[in-house]
Amino acid sequence: VVTGANKGQGFALCQRILEEHSDTYVFLCARDLRKGAAALVELGPYADRACTIVLDVTDRESVRDAARKISERLGDGKLYGCVSNAGILWGKSLEQQFQVNARGVRGVLDAFLPLMDSTKGRMVVVSSGLGPLMHSYASDDNKLIMNNNELEWEDLEALMQFCLRAVELEGGLEEGFSGGPFAEAAPDFHKYGLAKMMADAYMQSLGRKHPELQINSCDPGLVYTDLILNMPKYEGKSIDECSGAQTPKQGVEAAMRLLFDNDIRGSGHFYAMSKDKSRLLKSTINVKPTE
Repeated sequence: VVTGANKGQGFALCQRILEEHSDTYVFLCARDLRKGAAALVELGPYADRACTIVLDVTDRESVRDAARKISERLGDGKLYGCVSNAGILWGKSLEQQFQVNARGVRGVLDAFLPLMDSTKGRMVVVSSGLGPLMHSYASDDNKLIMNNNELEWEDLEALMQFCLRAVELEGGLEEGFSGGPFAEAAPDFHKYGLAKMMADAYMQSLGRKHPELQINSCDPGLVYTDLILNMPKYEGKSIDECSGAQTPKQGVEAAMRLLFDNDIRGSGHFYAMSKDKSRLLKSTINVKPTE
């Protein structure tokens, strides 16, 4: 299962899964049925090993309905992989960021968890290095909450409500989730990072509760998709003009390795590719992976 799969990294991930692993079948999830169907056609010779499922991560009923349909297609079978990829980036409110990039992730993980193969199932959250970075700027009390072994979703929802109330007050986030220099220099990154931080915290808690599975997050790095082209820095530029930008197929390397590498162990970790793209680096949700 791949969410947000009709374009960008989601579609590239579907392509690579099908091209590189002939024993796979992909549920290509998209908000819009027509766009999902068009993406299916774009898969060309691999389209017979995939199908389109309508799934809007902001609509809990849509997520449940998608899980029900996939369960029916599976019959007595189980899911090997689930990738929570759908997301937003620039020019969105904090509430929108939380709704898609945090609550949306939670909804997908919760809905498909019962369908996972308990002997080898893998769940991947496509996150961002801004998640651990915002975690590092959080107050000590909030860090303790997010890293608590007994963390529940309600605890994270309370933190999000705190953030939403705080943004209504000038400087209100300084005490709990300051965001460091991003608060003033790049408030969109601040909001985005807070949502990714919440999603990573939930991923970690779920991983602790389900050690039989491999549940982890990864940072794809800078990827040339419509998400970054909405940013003033990259608007209207070609990939060659975006220093360090990867193609979507390159950008899903970390997710591919988390899905298929045999040496992945454990859950609740945060991963990213090394600078030369040769190694998968492992860390925690509060520290960005380093060489």
